[in-house]
Amino acid sequence: MIPDEPTRCETEKPMIPAMQPIPGADDLLTHLRSFCFPWRALTIAIDGRNGAGKSSLARYLAWQLGMPVLETDLWLSSMSPVTHRIGDLGEMVQSRHRQGRPVIIEGIMMLRTLELIGVQPDYFIVVTNEAEAEPEDDDEDRGAPQCLSEEVDAYLRERQPAKRADFRLTWREPEVRMSVTDGTADIDLR
Repeated sequence: MIPDEPTRCETEKPMIPAMQPIPGADDLLTHLRSFCFPWRALTIAIDGRNGAGKSSLARYLAWQLGMPVLETDLWLSSMSPVTHRIGDLGEMVQSRHRQGRPVIIEGIMMLRTLELIGVQPDYFIVVTNEAEAEPEDDDEDRGAPQCLSEEVDAYLRERQPAKRADFRLTWREPEVRMSVTDGTADIDLR
């Protein structure tokens, strides 16, 4: 039997995280809409450290702009040193360009990767995470192997991508708050 009065879970809505725009991405999105349309062969590149939010931003932009994103992590052939399957990655970018279509490509050391595949970025974005700016966080293990961290540091010193960026975005992961709901219902299974 189903109770006449609503149970607690029917009256209280649980706090479930919803897709939120990435803080600061709306300005970027507005600019990219005017830059990208009408569609043509363009490369929108997103660079930054491990865990900075490159993939999240790339996926958000791809969703909003209706274009594919190439996540270079999927084309890694080695982590030490960072090596990509350049031929395959280059073919994916060139395939979009041959169709007169834009593509978003993201990953660490993006300027180096694009140079290896022979592509110049038409629009270059650098993403940093708010936590990167806090000195006490520099000692934290971000999950990346030490050799990768050193390689990325050397790339950032040599190439200085932030100085070459058309757009710089600094953001932090939103806090996710979940609440537990409890409720019961008697169900008559006849």
